[in-house]
Amino acid sequence: MAIIIAAISNMLDMARGHEALKRLDAEGSELQHMMDKLSQNTYSAKMELPVDDTYRTVHFDEPKKNPP
Repeated sequence: MAIIIAAISNMLDMARGHEALKRLDAEGSELQHMMDKLSQNTYSAKMELPVDDTYRTVHFDEPKKNPP
């Protein structure tokens, strides 16, 4: 004959739930780490930026004045 104490049973359920949450969090963290590593790989074509136009002259307009 077993004596069941509700408080101890509830504590065990909470402990099991807490462990399950920790396990899910660890799995999510590991998945995020793997996704970060995959995004750092250069499997796709590299984006090439246009060459700077160093011969172009830059013109500045007169500064605008605030109305009174």
